[in-house]
Amino acid sequence: MHKVDLPPGCKEAATIEARREREKQRQTRIFNARHRTMGVDVEALKSQVEERKLREETEKRRDEAFDAERVLCDQVAQMLELEERQRVRCLHQALQESWERDQPPHARREWDLNNPEGLRLDQPARVSDADPRCGPASLQRFAGEDLMLPTRRQLQQQQQRHSLEKQRAERQQALATSKYTDTLEDKKRVELDLRAQHLALLEEECHRAKDLATANYNQAQAAEVAERRRLAHQQEQDDNQAEIHNHLTGQLLTENPAVAESPLGPHRVLTDRWKGMSPQQVEAVWKAQEQQRQENQVSKGREGKGRILPAGRQVAQASRESGEASSVGGPTQQGVEGSPKWGQQVLWRLSPGDSGTVLSPVPLLAPQRLQEAEQQRETEWEAQRQLAARAAMALAEEQQLGRLQLRKDLDAYNQQLAQEQRAHQQYLQKEVYTNAPSAQYHLQFNTSSR
Repeated sequence: MHKVDLPPGCKEAATIEARREREKQRQTRIFNARHRTMGVDVEALKSQVEERKLREETEKRRDEAFDAERVLCDQVAQMLELEERQRVRCLHQALQESWERDQPPHARREWDLNNPEGLRLDQPARVSDADPRCGPASLQRFAGEDLMLPTRRQLQQQQQRHSLEKQRAERQQALATSKYTDTLEDKKRVELDLRAQHLALLEEECHRAKDLATANYNQAQAAEVAERRRLAHQQEQDDNQAEIHNHLTGQLLTENPAVAESPLGPHRVLTDRWKGMSPQQVEAVWKAQEQQRQENQVSKGREGKGRILPAGRQVAQASRESGEASSVGGPTQQGVEGSPKWGQQVLWRLSPGDSGTVLSPVPLLAPQRLQEAEQQRETEWEAQRQLAARAAMALAEEQQLGRLQLRKDLDAYNQQLAQEQRAHQQYLQKEVYTNAPSAQYHLQFNTSSR
Protein backbone atom coordinates (compact mmCIF):
# COMPACT_ATOMS: atom_id res chain seq x y z
CA MET A 1 0.00 0.00 0.00
CA HIS A 2 1.20 3.49 -0.81
CA LYS A 3 1.25 6.13 1.80
CA VAL A 4 -1.35 8.76 1.08
CA ASP A 5 -1.24 12.11 2.74
CA LEU A 6 -4.69 12.68 4.15
CA PRO A 7 -5.93 15.38 6.45
CA PRO A 8 -5.98 14.48 10.17
CA GLY A 9 -9.76 14.25 10.25
CA CYS A 10 -9.92 11.90 7.32
CA LYS A 11 -7.20 9.71 8.85
CA GLU A 12 -9.07 9.41 12.11
CA ALA A 13 -12.33 8.68 10.33
CA ALA A 14 -10.67 6.03 8.19
CA THR A 15 -9.08 4.46 11.28
CA ILE A 16 -12.39 4.39 13.12
CA GLU A 17 -14.18 2.96 10.09
CA ALA A 18 -11.51 0.25 9.66
CA ARG A 19 -11.76 -0.59 13.35
CA ARG A 20 -15.54 -0.87 13.10
CA GLU A 21 -15.23 -3.09 10.05
CA ARG A 22 -12.79 -5.38 11.86
CA GLU A 23 -15.10 -5.48 14.88
CA LYS A 24 -18.04 -6.51 12.66
CA GLN A 25 -15.99 -9.22 11.01
CA ARG A 26 -14.86 -10.46 14.40
CA GLN A 27 -18.43 -10.51 15.72
CA THR A 28 -19.51 -12.40 12.61
CA ARG A 29 -16.85 -15.01 13.24
CA ILE A 30 -17.49 -15.28 17.00
CA PHE A 31 -21.31 -15.14 17.02
CA ASN A 32 -21.63 -17.63 14.17
CA ALA A 33 -22.22 -20.83 16.19
CA ARG A 34 -21.84 -23.14 13.18
CA HIS A 35 -18.55 -21.63 12.13
CA ARG A 36 -17.29 -21.44 15.74
CA THR A 37 -18.14 -25.07 16.66
CA MET A 38 -17.59 -26.89 13.34
CA GLY A 39 -14.65 -25.10 11.73
CA VAL A 40 -12.00 -22.39 11.94
CA ASP A 41 -10.91 -19.50 9.78
CA VAL A 42 -7.98 -21.01 7.88
CA GLU A 43 -7.10 -17.80 6.07
CA ALA A 44 -6.97 -15.89 9.33
CA LEU A 45 -4.80 -18.59 10.86
CA LYS A 46 -2.47 -18.54 7.84
CA SER A 47 -2.21 -14.80 7.99
CA GLN A 48 -1.47 -14.98 11.72
CA VAL A 49 1.21 -17.61 11.09
CA GLU A 50 2.77 -15.50 8.31
CA GLU A 51 2.67 -12.42 10.50
CA ARG A 52 4.29 -14.32 13.33
CA LYS A 53 7.00 -15.70 11.02
CA LEU A 54 7.61 -12.23 9.57
CA ARG A 55 7.78 -10.78 13.08
CA GLU A 56 10.19 -13.51 14.19
CA GLU A 57 12.35 -13.00 11.07
CA THR A 58 12.41 -9.23 11.66
CA GLU A 59 13.36 -9.72 15.29
CA LYS A 60 16.04 -12.21 14.25
CA ARG A 61 17.53 -9.79 11.72
CA ARG A 62 17.41 -6.99 14.25
CA ASP A 63 19.19 -9.17 16.82
CA GLU A 64 21.81 -10.18 14.27
CA ALA A 65 22.37 -6.53 13.33
CA PHE A 66 22.68 -5.63 17.01
CA ASP A 67 25.14 -8.51 17.51
CA ALA A 68 27.26 -7.46 14.54
CA GLU A 69 27.29 -3.85 15.71
CA ARG A 70 28.19 -4.96 19.24
CA VAL A 71 31.06 -7.08 17.90
CA LEU A 72 32.28 -4.15 15.79
CA CYS A 73 32.13 -1.83 18.80
CA ASP A 74 34.07 -4.35 20.87
CA GLN A 75 36.76 -4.64 18.18
CA VAL A 76 37.05 -0.84 17.89
CA ALA A 77 37.31 -0.55 21.68
CA GLN A 78 40.00 -3.21 21.74
CA MET A 79 41.95 -1.41 18.97
CA LEU A 80 41.69 1.92 20.78
CA GLU A 81 42.79 0.34 24.02
CA LEU A 82 45.78 -1.30 22.30
CA GLU A 83 46.76 2.02 20.66
CA GLU A 84 46.55 3.79 24.03
CA ARG A 85 48.79 1.19 25.70
CA GLN A 86 51.31 1.47 22.84
CA ARG A 87 51.31 5.28 23.06
CA VAL A 88 51.90 5.20 26.81
CA ARG A 89 54.66 2.63 26.38
CA CYS A 90 56.38 4.76 23.73
CA LEU A 91 56.10 7.85 25.91
CA HIS A 92 57.67 6.06 28.89
CA GLN A 93 60.43 4.66 26.70
CA ALA A 94 61.25 8.09 25.22
CA LEU A 95 61.33 9.63 28.71
CA GLN A 96 63.70 6.91 29.95
CA GLU A 97 65.98 7.35 26.98
CA SER A 98 66.03 11.13 27.55
CA TRP A 99 67.03 10.58 31.17
CA GLU A 100 69.78 8.18 30.25
CA ARG A 101 71.08 10.43 27.47
CA ASP A 102 70.81 13.93 28.95
CA GLN A 103 70.94 13.34 32.71
CA PRO A 104 73.47 10.57 33.59
CA PRO A 105 74.31 10.16 37.32
CA HIS A 106 77.96 11.10 36.96
CA ALA A 107 77.02 14.44 35.34
CA ARG A 108 75.10 15.65 38.32
CA ARG A 109 76.41 18.07 40.92
CA GLU A 110 75.85 15.76 43.93
CA TRP A 111 77.62 12.81 42.34
CA ASP A 112 80.61 13.16 44.68
CA LEU A 113 78.34 12.83 47.66
CA ASN A 114 76.12 10.11 46.24
CA ASN A 115 78.80 8.02 44.55
CA PRO A 116 78.59 4.56 46.17
CA GLU A 117 82.05 3.68 44.97
CA GLY A 118 83.70 6.86 46.24
CA LEU A 119 85.48 5.38 49.27
CA ARG A 120 86.44 2.25 47.44
CA LEU A 121 87.90 4.17 44.52
CA ASP A 122 89.64 6.78 46.71
CA GLN A 123 93.33 6.01 47.45
CA PRO A 124 94.18 5.60 51.16
CA ALA A 125 96.80 7.75 52.93
CA ARG A 126 99.15 4.81 53.50
CA VAL A 127 99.19 1.90 51.15
CA SER A 128 102.14 0.01 52.65
CA ASP A 129 105.29 0.46 54.62
CA ALA A 130 107.17 0.97 51.38
CA ASP A 131 104.73 3.58 50.20
CA PRO A 132 106.80 6.34 48.62
CA ARG A 133 104.30 8.90 49.85
CA CYS A 134 105.05 8.07 53.48
CA GLY A 135 108.29 10.07 53.81
CA PRO A 136 109.61 11.80 56.90
CA ALA A 137 107.46 14.75 56.25
CA SER A 138 104.31 12.71 55.88
CA LEU A 139 104.30 11.76 59.55
CA GLN A 140 102.78 8.39 58.70
CA ARG A 141 105.44 6.11 60.06
CA PHE A 142 108.25 6.40 62.70
CA ALA A 143 110.96 3.91 63.37
CA GLY A 144 110.64 1.97 66.66
CA GLU A 145 107.21 3.34 67.50
CA ASP A 146 104.18 1.32 68.67
CA LEU A 147 101.72 3.87 69.80
CA MET A 148 98.71 1.42 69.81
CA LEU A 149 100.26 -1.18 72.15
CA PRO A 150 98.42 -0.13 75.43
CA THR A 151 95.18 0.24 73.63
CA ARG A 152 95.69 -3.07 71.88
CA ARG A 153 96.49 -4.84 75.16
CA GLN A 154 93.55 -3.23 76.92
CA LEU A 155 91.31 -4.29 74.07
CA GLN A 156 92.68 -7.81 74.22
CA GLN A 157 92.11 -7.98 77.99
CA GLN A 158 88.61 -6.64 77.65
CA GLN A 159 87.96 -9.12 74.90
CA GLN A 160 89.27 -12.00 77.04
CA ARG A 161 87.33 -10.82 80.08
CA HIS A 162 84.18 -10.53 78.02
CA SER A 163 84.74 -13.99 76.63
CA LEU A 164 85.21 -15.47 80.13
CA GLU A 165 82.11 -13.72 81.46
CA LYS A 166 80.16 -14.94 78.51
CA GLN A 167 81.32 -18.50 79.10
CA ARG A 168 80.51 -18.27 82.82
CA ALA A 169 77.07 -16.81 82.07
CA GLU A 170 76.43 -19.53 79.54
CA ARG A 171 77.51 -22.20 82.03
CA GLN A 172 75.32 -20.70 84.79
CA GLN A 173 72.42 -20.44 82.37
CA ALA A 174 72.89 -24.07 81.35
CA LEU A 175 73.03 -25.13 85.02
CA ALA A 176 69.90 -23.10 85.83
CA THR A 177 68.11 -24.51 82.79
CA SER A 178 69.10 -28.03 83.72
CA LYS A 179 68.02 -27.50 87.32
CA TYR A 180 64.72 -25.98 86.20
CA THR A 181 64.18 -28.87 83.78
CA ASP A 182 64.92 -31.39 86.53
CA THR A 183 62.51 -29.58 88.84
CA LEU A 184 59.80 -29.60 86.19
CA GLU A 185 60.41 -33.28 85.50
CA ASP A 186 60.24 -34.08 89.23
CA LYS A 187 57.01 -32.12 89.60
CA LYS A 188 55.57 -33.75 86.50
CA ARG A 189 56.58 -37.19 87.77
CA VAL A 190 55.03 -36.48 91.18
CA GLU A 191 51.87 -35.19 89.52
CA LEU A 192 51.68 -38.28 87.32
CA ASP A 193 52.21 -40.54 90.33
CA LEU A 194 49.48 -38.75 92.28
CA ARG A 195 47.13 -38.90 89.31
CA ALA A 196 47.87 -42.60 88.77
CA GLN A 197 47.27 -43.24 92.48
CA HIS A 198 44.00 -41.29 92.33
CA LEU A 199 42.90 -43.15 89.20
CA ALA A 200 43.83 -46.45 90.85
CA LEU A 201 41.74 -45.51 93.90
CA LEU A 202 38.83 -44.50 91.66
CA GLU A 203 39.12 -47.71 89.66
CA GLU A 204 39.25 -49.76 92.85
CA GLU A 205 36.17 -47.96 94.21
CA CYS A 206 34.42 -48.46 90.88
CA HIS A 207 35.25 -52.18 90.90
CA ARG A 208 34.12 -52.41 94.52
CA ALA A 209 30.83 -50.64 93.74
CA LYS A 210 30.36 -52.76 90.64
CA ASP A 211 31.03 -55.96 92.60
CA LEU A 212 28.65 -54.80 95.34
CA ALA A 213 25.95 -53.96 92.79
CA THR A 214 26.48 -57.28 91.04
CA ALA A 215 26.28 -59.12 94.36
CA ASN A 216 23.10 -57.25 95.31
CA TYR A 217 21.59 -57.93 91.90
CA ASN A 218 22.52 -61.61 92.11
CA GLN A 219 21.06 -61.81 95.61
CA ALA A 220 17.89 -60.10 94.40
CA GLN A 221 17.72 -62.42 91.41
CA ALA A 222 18.32 -65.44 93.63
CA ALA A 223 15.68 -64.27 96.08
CA GLU A 224 13.26 -63.61 93.25
CA VAL A 225 13.93 -67.02 91.71
CA ALA A 226 13.56 -68.70 95.11
CA GLU A 227 10.33 -66.81 95.76
CA ARG A 228 9.06 -67.70 92.29
CA ARG A 229 9.92 -71.34 92.85
CA ARG A 230 8.29 -71.26 96.26
CA LEU A 231 5.15 -69.67 94.84
CA ALA A 232 5.12 -72.15 91.96
CA HIS A 233 5.57 -75.04 94.39
CA GLN A 234 2.88 -73.62 96.66
CA GLN A 235 0.57 -73.12 93.67
CA GLU A 236 1.26 -76.66 92.50
CA GLN A 237 0.54 -78.01 96.01
CA ASP A 238 -2.67 -75.96 96.18
CA ASP A 239 -3.70 -77.16 92.73
CA ASN A 240 -2.97 -80.75 93.67
CA GLN A 241 -4.95 -80.44 96.88
CA ALA A 242 -7.80 -78.73 95.04
CA GLU A 243 -7.75 -81.45 92.38
CA ILE A 244 -7.77 -84.18 95.03
CA HIS A 245 -10.59 -82.43 96.88
CA ASN A 246 -12.55 -82.00 93.66
CA HIS A 247 -12.06 -85.64 92.80
CA LEU A 248 -13.14 -86.70 96.29
CA THR A 249 -16.12 -84.39 96.53
CA GLY A 250 -16.90 -84.03 92.84
CA GLN A 251 -19.80 -85.55 91.02
CA LEU A 252 -17.64 -87.66 88.70
CA LEU A 253 -16.53 -90.23 91.27
CA THR A 254 -19.58 -89.96 93.50
CA GLU A 255 -21.83 -90.45 90.45
CA ASN A 256 -24.44 -88.02 91.66
CA PRO A 257 -27.56 -88.58 89.57
CA ALA A 258 -28.60 -84.92 90.01
CA VAL A 259 -25.97 -83.77 87.51
CA ALA A 260 -27.75 -85.67 84.74
CA GLU A 261 -31.04 -83.83 85.24
CA SER A 262 -32.10 -82.00 82.08
CA PRO A 263 -33.47 -78.44 82.20
CA LEU A 264 -36.08 -79.48 79.63
CA GLY A 265 -38.09 -81.56 82.09
CA PRO A 266 -37.91 -84.06 84.94
CA HIS A 267 -38.39 -86.97 82.53
CA ARG A 268 -35.25 -86.12 80.48
CA VAL A 269 -31.53 -86.56 81.19
CA LEU A 270 -28.22 -85.29 79.82
CA THR A 271 -26.66 -88.27 78.06
CA ASP A 272 -23.07 -87.04 78.48
CA ARG A 273 -23.46 -86.94 82.30
CA TRP A 274 -25.87 -89.85 82.94
CA LYS A 275 -24.24 -92.81 84.71
CA GLY A 276 -27.16 -95.22 84.27
CA MET A 277 -30.14 -96.18 86.36
CA SER A 278 -29.82 -96.95 89.99
CA PRO A 279 -30.64 -100.50 91.25
CA GLN A 280 -33.89 -99.26 92.75
CA GLN A 281 -34.96 -97.80 89.41
CA VAL A 282 -34.04 -101.00 87.56
CA GLU A 283 -35.98 -103.08 90.10
CA ALA A 284 -38.96 -100.72 89.78
CA VAL A 285 -38.88 -101.10 85.99
CA TRP A 286 -38.78 -104.88 86.23
CA LYS A 287 -41.72 -104.94 88.63
CA ALA A 288 -43.65 -102.50 86.42
CA GLN A 289 -42.95 -104.68 83.37
CA GLU A 290 -44.17 -107.76 85.22
CA GLN A 291 -47.38 -106.01 86.26
CA GLN A 292 -47.94 -104.74 82.74
CA ARG A 293 -47.42 -108.24 81.37
CA GLN A 294 -50.05 -109.59 83.73
CA GLU A 295 -52.40 -106.69 82.91
CA ASN A 296 -51.87 -107.18 79.15
CA GLN A 297 -52.94 -110.81 79.51
CA VAL A 298 -56.16 -109.62 81.14
CA SER A 299 -56.87 -106.75 78.69
CA LYS A 300 -55.62 -108.53 75.57
CA GLY A 301 -57.80 -107.94 72.54
CA ARG A 302 -59.15 -104.64 73.82
CA GLU A 303 -57.92 -101.38 72.36
CA GLY A 304 -58.56 -97.91 73.51
CA LYS A 305 -57.85 -94.54 72.15
CA GLY A 306 -54.36 -94.72 73.54
CA ARG A 307 -51.98 -97.24 72.04
CA ILE A 308 -50.92 -99.72 74.78
CA LEU A 309 -47.70 -101.63 74.21
CA PRO A 310 -45.81 -104.12 76.33
CA ALA A 311 -43.26 -102.54 78.55
CA GLY A 312 -40.27 -104.01 76.71
CA ARG A 313 -41.58 -102.95 73.27
CA GLN A 314 -42.57 -99.53 74.61
CA VAL A 315 -39.09 -98.93 75.98
CA ALA A 316 -37.40 -100.20 72.80
CA GLN A 317 -39.62 -98.08 70.55
CA ALA A 318 -39.06 -94.98 72.70
CA SER A 319 -35.32 -95.59 72.60
CA ARG A 320 -35.38 -95.90 68.79
CA GLU A 321 -37.49 -92.76 68.38
CA SER A 322 -35.48 -90.58 70.74
CA GLY A 323 -32.15 -91.88 69.38
CA GLU A 324 -30.77 -92.69 72.79
CA ALA A 325 -29.24 -95.99 73.80
CA SER A 326 -31.10 -98.07 76.38
CA SER A 327 -29.42 -99.82 79.29
CA VAL A 328 -29.21 -103.55 79.56
CA GLY A 329 -32.14 -104.71 81.65
CA GLY A 330 -34.44 -101.63 81.35
CA PRO A 331 -35.43 -98.40 79.56
CA THR A 332 -33.36 -95.23 79.47
CA GLN A 333 -33.51 -92.44 81.97
CA GLN A 334 -36.16 -90.66 79.88
CA GLY A 335 -38.64 -93.37 80.64
CA VAL A 336 -37.76 -93.75 84.31
CA GLU A 337 -37.44 -90.18 85.50
CA GLY A 338 -41.11 -90.01 86.44
CA SER A 339 -41.42 -93.65 87.63
CA PRO A 340 -44.61 -94.54 89.47
CA LYS A 341 -44.68 -95.75 93.00
CA TRP A 342 -44.29 -99.36 93.99
CA GLY A 343 -47.36 -101.46 93.37
CA GLN A 344 -49.04 -98.98 91.02
CA GLN A 345 -50.18 -100.17 87.59
CA VAL A 346 -48.59 -98.06 84.83
CA LEU A 347 -48.87 -97.65 81.08
CA TRP A 348 -45.88 -96.48 78.99
CA ARG A 349 -47.20 -93.96 76.47
CA LEU A 350 -45.55 -92.07 73.61
CA SER A 351 -46.31 -88.36 73.95
CA PRO A 352 -44.90 -85.24 72.28
CA GLY A 353 -42.48 -83.10 74.26
CA ASP A 354 -40.54 -79.85 73.89
CA SER A 355 -37.75 -81.44 71.85
CA GLY A 356 -39.32 -84.60 70.37
CA THR A 357 -41.26 -87.68 71.30
CA VAL A 358 -40.95 -88.66 74.96
CA LEU A 359 -41.75 -91.96 76.68
CA SER A 360 -43.70 -91.18 79.85
CA PRO A 361 -45.29 -93.54 82.36
CA VAL A 362 -49.08 -93.34 82.74
CA PRO A 363 -50.92 -95.18 85.49
CA LEU A 364 -52.91 -98.08 84.12
CA LEU A 365 -56.59 -97.16 84.45
CA ALA A 366 -59.71 -99.08 84.06
CA PRO A 367 -61.29 -99.26 80.61
CA GLN A 368 -64.05 -96.84 81.58
CA ARG A 369 -61.46 -94.25 82.67
CA LEU A 370 -59.26 -94.44 79.60
CA GLN A 371 -61.55 -92.16 77.71
CA GLU A 372 -61.46 -89.59 80.53
CA ALA A 373 -57.66 -89.67 80.53
CA GLU A 374 -57.63 -89.22 76.77
CA GLN A 375 -60.02 -86.28 77.06
CA GLN A 376 -57.83 -84.71 79.74
CA ARG A 377 -54.79 -85.12 77.52
CA GLU A 378 -56.64 -83.49 74.62
CA THR A 379 -57.63 -80.67 76.93
CA GLU A 380 -53.98 -80.15 77.90
CA TRP A 381 -52.96 -80.14 74.24
CA GLU A 382 -55.69 -77.60 73.48
CA ALA A 383 -54.44 -75.43 76.37
CA GLN A 384 -50.90 -75.66 74.96
CA ARG A 385 -52.17 -74.65 71.51
CA GLN A 386 -54.07 -71.71 72.97
CA LEU A 387 -51.01 -70.57 74.92
CA ALA A 388 -48.92 -70.81 71.75
CA ALA A 389 -51.56 -68.85 69.80
CA ARG A 390 -51.69 -66.19 72.52
CA ALA A 391 -47.91 -65.93 72.52
CA ALA A 392 -47.92 -65.60 68.71
CA MET A 393 -50.63 -62.93 68.88
CA ALA A 394 -48.68 -61.06 71.58
CA LEU A 395 -45.54 -61.23 69.49
CA ALA A 396 -47.39 -60.03 66.38
CA GLU A 397 -48.95 -57.19 68.37
CA GLU A 398 -45.56 -56.21 69.73
CA GLN A 399 -44.09 -56.23 66.22
CA GLN A 400 -47.01 -54.13 64.98
CA LEU A 401 -46.45 -51.63 67.79
CA GLY A 402 -42.75 -51.54 66.92
CA ARG A 403 -43.56 -50.86 63.27
CA LEU A 404 -46.00 -48.12 64.25
CA GLN A 405 -43.43 -46.51 66.54
CA LEU A 406 -40.79 -46.72 63.78
CA ARG A 407 -43.24 -45.15 61.33
CA LYS A 408 -43.98 -42.34 63.78
CA ASP A 409 -40.27 -41.67 64.30
CA LEU A 410 -39.70 -41.66 60.54
CA ASP A 411 -42.60 -39.26 59.99
CA ALA A 412 -41.27 -36.94 62.70
CA TYR A 413 -37.79 -37.02 61.16
CA ASN A 414 -39.21 -36.29 57.69
CA GLN A 415 -41.21 -33.37 59.10
CA GLN A 416 -38.07 -32.00 60.72
CA LEU A 417 -36.18 -32.31 57.44
CA ALA A 418 -39.04 -30.59 55.58
CA GLN A 419 -39.04 -27.72 58.07
CA GLU A 420 -35.27 -27.33 57.73
CA GLN A 421 -35.56 -27.39 53.93
CA ARG A 422 -38.32 -24.75 53.98
CA ALA A 423 -36.26 -22.58 56.34
CA HIS A 424 -33.22 -22.95 54.05
CA GLN A 425 -35.28 -22.01 50.98
CA GLN A 426 -36.69 -18.97 52.79
CA TYR A 427 -33.17 -17.94 53.80
CA LEU A 428 -31.95 -18.27 50.20
CA GLN A 429 -34.88 -16.32 48.80
CA LYS A 430 -34.91 -13.57 51.43
CA GLU A 431 -31.23 -13.22 52.37
CA VAL A 432 -29.05 -14.58 49.56
CA TYR A 433 -30.94 -14.14 46.28
CA THR A 434 -32.28 -10.65 46.97
CA ASN A 435 -31.00 -9.02 43.75
CA ALA A 436 -32.93 -10.87 41.03
CA PRO A 437 -31.53 -10.31 37.49
CA SER A 438 -33.73 -8.38 35.07
CA ALA A 439 -34.11 -8.61 31.29
CA GLN A 440 -31.69 -5.72 30.79
CA TYR A 441 -29.03 -7.76 32.64
CA HIS A 442 -29.30 -10.61 30.11
CA LEU A 443 -29.34 -8.27 27.09
CA GLN A 444 -25.85 -6.96 27.79
CA PHE A 445 -24.19 -10.26 26.79
CA ASN A 446 -23.03 -11.13 23.24
CA THR A 447 -23.02 -7.47 22.18
CA SER A 448 -19.25 -7.27 21.61
CA SER A 449 -16.51 -9.63 20.50
CA ARG A 450 -14.18 -8.53 23.27
